[in-house]
Amino acid sequence: MIAGAATLQSVQTDPDYATKAMVVMTDGNENSGPSVTSQAVHDAVAWFADQVYAIGLGDENNVSATTLAAIARYQLITGRITSNEQRFLLTKYFLQILAQIANSAIIVDPVGELRL
Repeated sequence: MIAGAATLQSVQTDPDYATKAMVVMTDGNENSGPSVTSQAVHDAVAWFADQVYAIGLGDENNVSATTLAAIARYQLITGRITSNEQRFLLTKYFLQILAQIANSAIIVDPVGELRL
């Protein structure tokens, strides 16, 4: 996250990149430092913290929701990426994040079930 923030910082004043955002793809299981809750990470992303998004790669049993919540307010969990359906889901998440970053309206999936 620190390296990504440094890259975004390098284009901070570039008018071609008016909106800056970071998408973090992780299982949330921290196995190397610094921790996402560390002051170093907080300081690095502070200037665009409202535009940090987290995609948890894996199923609910193997993803750390606590870490994802520490990374971003907007978080999604993919489930196992082993089929075309799950790859579609990951693509859909990217499009939802892109729409939110661009302040665009999108059609979201309805909640419910169709019974025949």
